[in-house]
Amino acid sequence: MDPNSDDYRELKKSIELNGVKDPVLTRINPEGGGLEIVSGQRRHMIAKELNYPIPAIIQKLDDADVMILVNDGNLHRPHISTHDLAIALRGKMEGMKQKAGRKKKGAPTADELNRDEKLAQEMGMSVSKLNRIIRLSEATKDVCDRVDDGTLALSIASAVSFLKPDHQDEVLHLMDLGYRVSTERVEYLKKVEKAGKLDEKSMRLVLEGENVLDPPKTIPTPQPTAEQPGQSPAAPGEPPLPPSPDMKSPAGGQPVPTPSAQAPPPENRPPRHLLPEICPLKCLPLGRRPRRAPPSCLPRSRMRAKGSRNAPNIPKSSSQGTACVSISPMFP
Repeated sequence: MDPNSDDYRELKKSIELNGVKDPVLTRINPEGGGLEIVSGQRRHMIAKELNYPIPAIIQKLDDADVMILVNDGNLHRPHISTHDLAIALRGKMEGMKQKAGRKKKGAPTADELNRDEKLAQEMGMSVSKLNRIIRLSEATKDVCDRVDDGTLALSIASAVSFLKPDHQDEVLHLMDLGYRVSTERVEYLKKVEKAGKLDEKSMRLVLEGENVLDPPKTIPTPQPTAEQPGQSPAAPGEPPLPPSPDMKSPAGGQPVPTPSAQAPPPENRPPRHLLPEICPLKCLPLGRRPRRAPPSCLPRSRMRAKGSRNAPNIPKSSSQGTACVSISPMFP
């Protein structure tokens, strides 16, 4: 209750002109001695200040009813801040739970399931928004004022309310410095705070997008390797070249070429005159007698007559005008 607020001043002017029209609601004080005002504290204070008579209604109410009626009167005020709205909604919700009685074992009843929906429907908002506003009862007044100003979203303010009060104020300070605050980053701040590592430096790093709880990444440094013979040195900044597969490195010596990579000695080569010679037209090796006539290499007019000593075996049915001739190799 703020006597300097605009609502309080307007109510005081109305009572000065018309008096107290709506009676205050009271009950017998359970601790004994007089009446306890349930609803109408501001009217009672203004009327007492102006020395006006105060009409009152006395009802028999328990604690749960008192909690519901007190907060319900605050909820229907024409102008209410987010901080007061969160406290009033939470008080009314707790009164409704007390009114419903002790929770029974087993599945929840229909009243327990629909309690949030009934209150949300009464306030004209969704259930998710109702729960977020109730959560703001744990937030500082500065966070709630940012919601009223429109500089802080309700979803982000609800997430910030899970932090400690000094950490909430630090988040607002970093927002003023230009840091971008999102719901995802605030959720990570909750994890860092739970781990006991949340301070101003870590909070700045988290809001910049770093995950301070992850282990630092280590980059392996390349080890220098000895240069092998026959291998060109690697340029600076490039990995060394692997050794040739034809080189084998013994246990304690320099790498030597494998036998498969060595050229055969000259004495094992066959004599040049024993190597097969290939026909210039690449049809058959020279010195071999064909069983059938391959594609023509020489014209028939240059071949010897049939039955001669070196005549090739050419079938009669062949209509080729030319045939390949086997020529014996010349030996030195």
